[in-house]
Amino acid sequence: MERTMDAEAITDAGSGPVTLDSALWYQMVARVLGQEDAEKALSSHLHDGFSIKPLYGRHNTDVADITPPGFSPFIRGGAASGAVVHGWDIQQEFKHPDLQVTNQELLEDLENGVTSVLLKCDATAQRGTDKQPVSTDDTMPCDGVLMFTADDMDTALAGILLEAVPVTLQMGNGAWAGAAFLQAVWRKRGLAAHECSGSFNIDPVGILARTGLLIQGHEQALKDLGVFTRRTVQHFPYVGVAAADGTIWSDAGATDCQEIACALSTALLYLRAMIAAGLDVEEACSRICFVLTTGADLFAGIAKLRAARMAWARVASACGASGPATSMRLRAITASRILCHRDPWNNILRATLAGMAAVLGGAGSITTLPPDAASQFPSRDARRIARNIQHILRDESGIGRVLDPAGGSWFLETLTRQMAETAWTHFQELERHGGILPSLLDGSLQQMLDAAWEAQTKAIGCHADLMTGVNRFPSPDRLSMPEQGINHYALRKGVAARLRTVPETVQANSLDAFFHAAETARLSGLTAWLAGDHQPTSLAPLPCRRVAEEFESLQDASEQAARTGKRPAILLAYTEGCSDAMTFARHVLLSGGFNVVECGRPESVDAITSRLGAHPKLDVCLCTSPDLWPSLSERIRRTGIRHITAVTETHMDWPGADTVLSRTSHAPDFLRACLQRAGAWPHVIHS
Repeated sequence: MERTMDAEAITDAGSGPVTLDSALWYQMVARVLGQEDAEKALSSHLHDGFSIKPLYGRHNTDVADITPPGFSPFIRGGAASGAVVHGWDIQQEFKHPDLQVTNQELLEDLENGVTSVLLKCDATAQRGTDKQPVSTDDTMPCDGVLMFTADDMDTALAGILLEAVPVTLQMGNGAWAGAAFLQAVWRKRGLAAHECSGSFNIDPVGILARTGLLIQGHEQALKDLGVFTRRTVQHFPYVGVAAADGTIWSDAGATDCQEIACALSTALLYLRAMIAAGLDVEEACSRICFVLTTGADLFAGIAKLRAARMAWARVASACGASGPATSMRLRAITASRILCHRDPWNNILRATLAGMAAVLGGAGSITTLPPDAASQFPSRDARRIARNIQHILRDESGIGRVLDPAGGSWFLETLTRQMAETAWTHFQELERHGGILPSLLDGSLQQMLDAAWEAQTKAIGCHADLMTGVNRFPSPDRLSMPEQGINHYALRKGVAARLRTVPETVQANSLDAFFHAAETARLSGLTAWLAGDHQPTSLAPLPCRRVAEEFESLQDASEQAARTGKRPAILLAYTEGCSDAMTFARHVLLSGGFNVVECGRPESVDAITSRLGAHPKLDVCLCTSPDLWPSLSERIRRTGIRHITAVTETHMDWPGADTVLSRTSHAPDFLRACLQRAGAWPHVIHS
């Protein structure tokens, strides 16, 4: 007799189609697992508060109401052709402090398939100044391109056909000056208005959050953004002005949905500023670019970008835009928080997954960060890997041949709507609080981000979240890529010499005069002109966090102890039937940088106590059964061992244990205590 309920058809090769509903499937799985609630047992949880079920069906979502790509609300993509016709924009980030080296890197990468460039400037420019903190002891290293005049920008972009290569700037408080510099370069090269492309990336909220400073104050900065946008619309039809940059919130700890919400609230604030400056709402929408991160969670990344487009179409429509104007201009970038600096080779796979999510999620422009981006200026090989990830995705994988392959997937459509709804809830909370700026200024946004980050670090510390090479399968040796030798002192001294002949003040009585003055002015003069008598807005900058940093600080402490004496060591012993617990303990100890002294194969109690007795000054991690624990731990204690950790996979009492390490223990806390007993913590960083 055929079963029919709310059914999915499952093909049985022996008996033909069998109609089966999800409830019956869960009953079958529950019998296999030996648990009553199979759905709960097999579900996983995202940090945004909802669960991923093991099975989805047509009862989870209505795929009939999904619009095609290029149609509002643009869930399936902002353009009807997607990446099928022309692919996507492959954008590379460039931040080497030496202008000549930056130029060489630009030329090489453009020759090898990069289609647009992102120039990230040094922290001094980010704070709106060009005063160089020259120090012979290199206490102020450069962290971006040392670009402070139009001539500097022209040098960095020398030999590049700017009519064919869009340029995007990341200059913080120097963004307005950077926009003027780029226009000066375009004029010098003789480009017509329609040949200029790229984005000035002006992001007042992001600048304040990242640097802790808005030199002209937040109110004036928004007015300047509106006026700059109006002027850009008049002169440059294909140049973006504002950026609602989600990377700042992601780096500070935001979940995916919180990042979307912060970007939405930021973009709405800019949209209002542009409308207040006299722009049409649809023209204003076209000048705002969203920057969102994707991580190693492939499906979450796909759904995140789809949900973001859906939410922005709703915001733009509510503001009066319609049709294509409600489509989101979206650039996706590898989330820097997922990168690790001690084992960068794993970052290649993380960047590949992030890139896949960006493509399948419909991003128009994609930046994959080089694998060594967490610790240094990317090497030539690392940049090559980063761009080739996208070439392989585009030319070999075939994922760009189909428009929105996620469309119609019961799982991904459900996840997209869950993320859109959760992001919308966060967005409404921000708006009820007055928007993104009031939330940032009063600290409530920071509290939300800190709480989100605390939950994520707890998950990685307790192995609820796994990160290969960090808390799972860590390498006992430090793995790294070749580092570039950079003389930061000489570079900053060279900048100071270059700027010595450039006037420090700008004489301009209008915005047009400001832009023309940029041809011979320096960054600090332009930013001072913009700031005028306005009071700056300042606050504590948001932190840039990485998931691996807590474990890496422990490994750094062990490594420093090894350089100054001896690497901290811990004994590891196990008895018959406890090899899984031993493997888990070994991974935990290696993730803290310990030298793990293993007793070898499972042995008798006498053999174990004999071996451990030869190292009475070391801690021991013991993996054994509850039956053997009392006698074995007592005998180990008699050998002089001072600290015994019971390694267990069950929640129970272990009498006489100084510490219990289980799969739900917070590993960094355990490792810090071990380092303290070994005299290697607190970790003092020596410059």
